[in-house]
Amino acid sequence: MLKLLKKKYFYLLIILMAILLVGFFVIFIINQNNLERKNYSLLNQVLKEQENEYKNDIYGGETPQETLNLLISALEKGNGELASQYYVLEKQEKMKEYYLSLKNEGKWPQLIEEIKLLKQKQLIWEPINDKLTYLSVEVEGRGKEPVKERVFTFRRYASLTEPSVIINPRWKID
Repeated sequence: MLKLLKKKYFYLLIILMAILLVGFFVIFIINQNNLERKNYSLLNQVLKEQENEYKNDIYGGETPQETLNLLISALEKGNGELASQYYVLEKQEKMKEYYLSLKNEGKWPQLIEEIKLLKQKQLIWEPINDKLTYLSVEVEGRGKEPVKERVFTFRRYASLTEPSVIINPRWKID
């Protein structure tokens, strides 16, 4: 009889442990699901904030050519801060610092000379789609054959959640 009682308690203990294990597993899955929802919500909030910054960016031209002209004009006037605004938001601070360092190191005249050389070259505009365009120039290659060298990449801001949607019509330098 004692053996039978021990056996029943043993089975009861196994069943209770199984119920507890399933309960912990269910609670874990529910918590994971809630965490994923919170992360998804946070990610959407961050993406919306970034898209709002893109939408409110007022610098850049209606065409890549206009953006290039605006950049050149700002540089020729010695305004590196304005010139940096024609770059995508992610690169503006870096370009601002770059232009400031050129001024501080006395290299601004060299930059203007490079701009003059660029203006003399045959510019090759290569539109890829309605959001991306490359600007290249022909340069002398190794065997004196002309080759294309990409100078700038221009793009328009697309939605981060729907990449086919343009959220700001202005062209920026990437």
